[in-house]
Amino acid sequence: AIDTHTGSVFAATPNLPGWAGFHLRAFAEQRFQLPVRVHNDAHAAVLAELHFGLGRSLSDFVALTVGTGVGGGIVSGGRLQPGQHGFAGTIGHQTSRLDGRECNCGRRGCLEAYVSTAALIQEYEDRQPMERLDPKTEPSAQAHRISQLALAGDAAAQSAYAALAGYLAEGVANIFNISDPEAVIL
Repeated sequence: AIDTHTGSVFAATPNLPGWAGFHLRAFAEQRFQLPVRVHNDAHAAVLAELHFGLGRSLSDFVALTVGTGVGGGIVSGGRLQPGQHGFAGTIGHQTSRLDGRECNCGRRGCLEAYVSTAALIQEYEDRQPMERLDPKTEPSAQAHRISQLALAGDAAAQSAYAALAGYLAEGVANIFNISDPEAVIL
């Protein structure tokens, strides 16, 4: 979570350990001797879509980033809507399942707990218990392996991706119901 006024990271999940309290804007300005504006990664991706991508022809859309977590941002009237504290568009932390899986934010049932790298690994291991992935391997490498298996026709890997797609579709449906955008960009 970024304080856009001070340019500091004021909170970070375990996805980014050690970043809370870091003065990102001051660091980048000093390092590169350029003026700097700071946004969280998902808002930066949404701004890129707005100015250079699929959002150029849209005035109202929501964009989602999917990877280690689920981020997002809302554009209304052709402008990014950060919200009062910069949390608008934090799509991954909408409750998807009451008392569901534990999320790295400390709550339970967040969409991110069902649509993320960790969720893909969990879904695969739930379907293929005899071929557990090496826990010493980085999660991104484990997810890449599952992707390779799915592309090669592995039923457990394809089923894991299908489960994630279903959870993501529920989240996207919620976005359409709540904000009625022209589009949701993934």
